[in-house]
Amino acid sequence: MERIIRIMAVLLMAVLLAPAAATAGQLFPDSRVETKLPAGHVAYLGLADEATSFRFSDIKAEYLLVNVFSLYCSPCQRTAPAYNEIFDKIAELGLDGQIKFIGLAAGNTVREMEFWRKQFDVQFPLIPDEDYVLHEAFGSVGTPYYVLVRVNGPDKFDVLFSREGAFDDKDDVFDTILSHISTDLAASE
Repeated sequence: MERIIRIMAVLLMAVLLAPAAATAGQLFPDSRVETKLPAGHVAYLGLADEATSFRFSDIKAEYLLVNVFSLYCSPCQRTAPAYNEIFDKIAELGLDGQIKFIGLAAGNTVREMEFWRKQFDVQFPLIPDEDYVLHEAFGSVGTPYYVLVRVNGPDKFDVLFSREGAFDDKDDVFDTILSHISTDLAASE
């Protein structure tokens, strides 16, 4: 019995000390990303040519929409096509200069991430996170996880919206994203 109590105490401490997922109004980690992106993705993000490392604040955008996923997550697989459609709709509205998308492949190697890109025809940048370093900076969130932030400069992000878990209605998610951006823009005027 004493052993069970000790185990429960350790588990409770682990939960209490773990970083929490970002929620609206909280700050967002300006993590350093170490990866080589294709030239088109470097240009899309507005990074210096041949960048092999960057911080999220280096991305030239007013807003950043990050999708944390895993190749082995079936809800992630179900929502990948819908997330791609949201990306396409943002571009169709001409907002792709303001809102940049990034996928974070939690626990996935470069090879697994590239399989995901081909399997789901992903057009936005994906970042492998084989050792879960970035995933931990995000609070070790469940997958899929989506977070929309306003970029204000180095270490200055405001979380406008976050969601953990699969979504059923891509139009509702798209409308929610636009609603948060509209509200944010109105508040900053």
